[in-house]
Amino acid sequence: KILIDQGPSTHIATDIWTLNDTLGYRAYAYAIYRFITHNLTKPPLTISIQAPWGGGKTSLMRMIQKELDPEALDEIRQESKKPRGDFTIKQVLEEIKMWVEKKTDQDLPTISDKSKRKLLTVWFNAWKYESTNQVWAGFADAIMQQVAARLPVEEREIFWLRINLKRIDVNKIRHQIYNRIFDYLWRGVRAWILGSGALLMISIILIVIGSLLTTPSAETIGWNGFGLSIITSIISTIWKYHQGKNEVEKEPATVSLAEYLDIPNYNKELGFIHHVEADLQRVLSSIPSKYQPIVIFIDDLDRCSPEKVAQVIEAINLFLAGDFPRCIFVLGMDSEMVAAALQAAHKEMIECLPADAGIPVGWRFMDKFVQLPFLIPPSEEKEILRYTKSLFETEEEHKVDPKIEEIAQEAAKQIHTTTVVEDEVTKLVGTHKLDETQRHNLQDRIETHIVQQNLDKGIETFTDKNPEIQHIISTATSYFRGNPRELKRFINTFRFHFFIWWARRAQDLKRPSLDQLLRWLVLSMKWPEVVRWLKRSSGTDWQVQSDGESDEKYEVLTSRLKLIEEISGNANNLETWHGKAKEHLHLTPIEAPWLNDDDLLQFFYEEYTQFPVEERLSEGEGKGFW
Repeated sequence: KILIDQGPSTHIATDIWTLNDTLGYRAYAYAIYRFITHNLTKPPLTISIQAPWGGGKTSLMRMIQKELDPEALDEIRQESKKPRGDFTIKQVLEEIKMWVEKKTDQDLPTISDKSKRKLLTVWFNAWKYESTNQVWAGFADAIMQQVAARLPVEEREIFWLRINLKRIDVNKIRHQIYNRIFDYLWRGVRAWILGSGALLMISIILIVIGSLLTTPSAETIGWNGFGLSIITSIISTIWKYHQGKNEVEKEPATVSLAEYLDIPNYNKELGFIHHVEADLQRVLSSIPSKYQPIVIFIDDLDRCSPEKVAQVIEAINLFLAGDFPRCIFVLGMDSEMVAAALQAAHKEMIECLPADAGIPVGWRFMDKFVQLPFLIPPSEEKEILRYTKSLFETEEEHKVDPKIEEIAQEAAKQIHTTTVVEDEVTKLVGTHKLDETQRHNLQDRIETHIVQQNLDKGIETFTDKNPEIQHIISTATSYFRGNPRELKRFINTFRFHFFIWWARRAQDLKRPSLDQLLRWLVLSMKWPEVVRWLKRSSGTDWQVQSDGESDEKYEVLTSRLKLIEEISGNANNLETWHGKAKEHLHLTPIEAPWLNDDDLLQFFYEEYTQFPVEERLSEGEGKGFW
């Protein structure tokens, strides 16, 4: 009997994303960050972060964003229409002159180069918008507002100006500026003109009187006054013109040019997709080159309606087709939900396809626009335990003291594997007299730094010229010989997962063999819907077995992967496979169309018959990848 005097806190844990990594996602975030920022990675491209609802996609994406653009999470919350005033009319005229002469942004210099940001990022939630038109308008607006918010003040103003130079006739701006200069001129010289006019009239009168009365002195004074008034007027006008020009050029650009530099209101553009698309061209080409490419995060795609999913995918395809070559996309989605939505959105087209078309069309669409698919692996037991403990901690306890961060960085330089971190942390706790919360933070930060150090070391030593790597990859390429894009995606995916595999090996963590990993990637990319079925229900199912003595049948919970290997290894044709799938997996070809795939049966048949038990895919489960 257990007696408890004090219960748990009476609050509800928030479901919002977090940067507090307790599930081991930071290693994935850092790896994706290094892949995106590699000098050989060229946009446009798309990376998908795949997991079921509640699988931590948003948190992982925010971690990636934090690596790419450290200040983004603070700055994108601020109002992008910050006070402007450092950008002057003189700089506007210089920009206009360069624009008229060159008509290209590549030759236009940026005002300053003080920023040390890595890449600019944009966060877009498609599900917030109701209609197709609003999705497009919201997409363009998110890019403009968030990019503008991330630029220094002067670069932000030149960004808005360059967009508008593309939207209107630049002569209108120039005409507006010179109108203001002449306005200054008139206000400055009109008093002089009146005074000079009066002097001029008096001088003319004296000249006339002197001439009529033959008075030389009066005539001389008149002519001197006439000449003085003319010279004074000319000098005054020139001086006032330059004074007015200087005054106008010093003005903040928004004072005189507000109608041209105001942030566009896309509410007027909703429904005009062509105009929004054209304006996106202007926006992206106006971003200073040192901030490109921009990385666009699209989250919760699986929360959208089928039609909206299809529209977002269409927009991304437009970027990838080359119309917007300066963007990298990171998509967060439940791939099964998105595939089903694409299937529903293209229902009429699918009905016209032959019945034996093979892989569902929804999955084919995703294959087309995603160059690097990443399915978040299941967390290990110690990480689940750490996550559970974190739910009992406050936000304040999650914050890392700068002192702890400094200790962690120094300790990580001496440690090369996470398997010995706990012992080292115990020593450091005693040395620095740390409490329990500080101990947890220290261990987390040391492990993070070790992972990053190992990944950085791998990047410095990896090369595609390694003949062993080329041989490993070539053994699997026969599965993709009919589709060059699939082959390219497979090599991208292998590079990334090898990177993670190498880091786990460096930390002496559990991992499958490299050959097992290669075959798993083939399965994941050729038959993604099978992998999602394997993951469902934690990847386990009930298997009917018999007692050898009494033939009594009973059910045993077993790995779905192991189960499908066994029934495939004892099936030499589709008909037999269907029968065994119905008996042991409770599946029919109607429920699982992939059961009609001869190549898939052959894949699992070879897995069971050609590899020893310890080398089968089912023996690689729970080792960091599946």
